[in-house]
Amino acid sequence: MLRKDRTYNDKKRYIWSKILNNEWTVICVCSQNNPYLPDSIEIHRKPVTGEFLISGTLDLCGENKKHIVKKSFFQLLENGCSFSRIKLIYSYSSAKPPPLFSLMGDIIISETPIKSVINFVSMKNSERSEYLSLFELSDDFGNLLKVQSFSDVKLKCGDEIVPAHKSILSARSPVFAAMFQNKQMREAVENEVNLVDTDISVLQIMLSYVYTGKTGPLTVSFAMDLLVAADKYQLLGLKKLCCDYLKEMVSTNNATKILVLGDMLAPDLKDFAMDFICNKCGEFSALQKSEHWEKLEEMHSVLAMEVLTSVLKAQEQKLKECKKKKCRH
Repeated sequence: MLRKDRTYNDKKRYIWSKILNNEWTVICVCSQNNPYLPDSIEIHRKPVTGEFLISGTLDLCGENKKHIVKKSFFQLLENGCSFSRIKLIYSYSSAKPPPLFSLMGDIIISETPIKSVINFVSMKNSERSEYLSLFELSDDFGNLLKVQSFSDVKLKCGDEIVPAHKSILSARSPVFAAMFQNKQMREAVENEVNLVDTDISVLQIMLSYVYTGKTGPLTVSFAMDLLVAADKYQLLGLKKLCCDYLKEMVSTNNATKILVLGDMLAPDLKDFAMDFICNKCGEFSALQKSEHWEKLEEMHSVLAMEVLTSVLKAQEQKLKECKKKKCRH
């Protein structure tokens, strides 16, 4: 942000603005006492409907990336509100602010279920402070992934190498803990772990969860790959997160894939997919004609037979219920 790039808005404040997309804009507002010094960050939206949680970490730097202030935030943007303000409080000489500022970091905008919004709004101040403290702790641990100088182990994924920390990996995963505690294992001696059958993008999201408890946005295929990795390294929280996401995203097009994955890794996910196929995916005959079913019969014939048996039982149960209703009338 250069001084010459500032604009003067209708509230008589100097600002810098950055359009994120058609709906969201970030505005850096200057101090009224010093028109060259950033005073707050505002996140604006159009339209103003819906409840959103806005979170992230922003780092304000001067020339040569000299750190000035780092701000973690977690705020509720209520329905009808057009923007959220993040106040910058720092010890910095306002007499001679640098001619150039840079603002770096992450902003996460989440459309929030009403229940979660109510929970956050209804928290006592002490509870909110604790919640925000945990959020900041999560961000700080996430920053460790970016600081290679403190790492003590390398995770090798194909040609990619990701520096990490044994203590954090061991605290989160019993597989890594056993690996590093056994001084006779190659990984403990060489301080390098070769992760086979894991894509680098999956590894990065898995590490993000290990360090911060967060994954960011997922897709069905990505959640499936992540579930495999979570099971391999016994990350039970991540495994549940992936299963919950797949349950939310289940459809006729992916139900058989989710069923197969559940059969291998998560019985609860298998039961959910089986129930969906038997009771909620519409006409089973249409599914039988699909390419997904053909692959299931070809590669998992025993599981396909289990589905057929369950479908027949479900249909018989529906017939019994229909007969009972007719008898009552």
